[in-house]
Order: sequence, then C-alpha cells, then structure tokens
Amino acid sequence: KPLQAGSLPPAEEFARYVETFQLDNWIAFPDSAPEGAPLREGTWGGIWDLGDAYYFRIRSSLRLTPADPPVDFRSREFEEIFPGESYRGQMYLLEVKEGEIKLFNFYNAVLEAFFSNGLTTAPRVLRNAVGEYGFAISKKAFGRPLEELIINE
Repeated sequence: KPLQAGSLPPAEEFARYVETFQLDNWIAFPDSAPEGAPLREGTWGGIWDLGDAYYFRIRSSLRLTPADPPVDFRSREFEEIFPGESYRGQMYLLEVKEGEIKLFNFYNAVLEAFFSNGLTTAPRVLRNAVGEYGFAISKKAFGRPLEELIINE
C-alpha cells in the first residue's frame, strides 16, 4: 500500500518498501540485445519486436507520427517542448538523454513511460560506448503498433 506523506518509516523499512513497490512503468533493460533483423531501422538506430515489448537501440530522441494524424489538432505540450517548430501531428516523443528515458503522448498529454536514474535505487548506464541507448518499452504504453507510425529524429 502507498506510504502517506509525512509518515516515512525508518531507512531500512523504506528501502524494503522501495524494493517491493511495483509501478506500471513499462521500461525494462533486457540483459542482451535481440538478434535478427529489426522491425524498424533508420539512421537513428533500430527497433525490435520482443512479443510484448519493443526493444530500442537508438542514438537520439525520436518523434513518432501516425500516417493519418488528426486534422486541426494542436499540442500545447509540443509547442512548449519545441518552441518555434511547427506541430505536424506527432503522437509521441521518445526522449533519451543522460540518466532518463521518457515516452510522452502529445495527443492526451500523458507521460506513458518514464525511467530516471535519479528516482531509482538501481541506477543504470543508459548509453553505451558508441552512443546508443538500449532499452525495452511495453507495447501497452503505445496506442497503436509502431509499424503504423512514421519515425523521425
């Protein structure tokens, strides 16, 4: 059960709580990268289908847009994140940077998946020696299959 603000237990008890607390975060770090051809590939890297998740090995943040974006929809969040850029119906921003991975949905203004080294007891090295980020995100975090989305950096 969630802890109430202002009533934190002793450090040892809190550490046990953090270890057992489960959040539907949906970002995972498989021990090894998948083999075989990727589902999607570009200058930005590759995406593999793991069955219940997508494995990403990418070099930069990505914008994912349906082939049929809604007409006349504007995203206030897109304008805040990318001031001066034109919004062209992007559905998701998959942002990778040192210590963080975020999947943000511009259509409903929801952070669908999030990982931060600052909010975990098990920090990870997110970028490898050649500058690629490797991680998996549950398919449940996406509103449609990645095969249906146009991917741009």
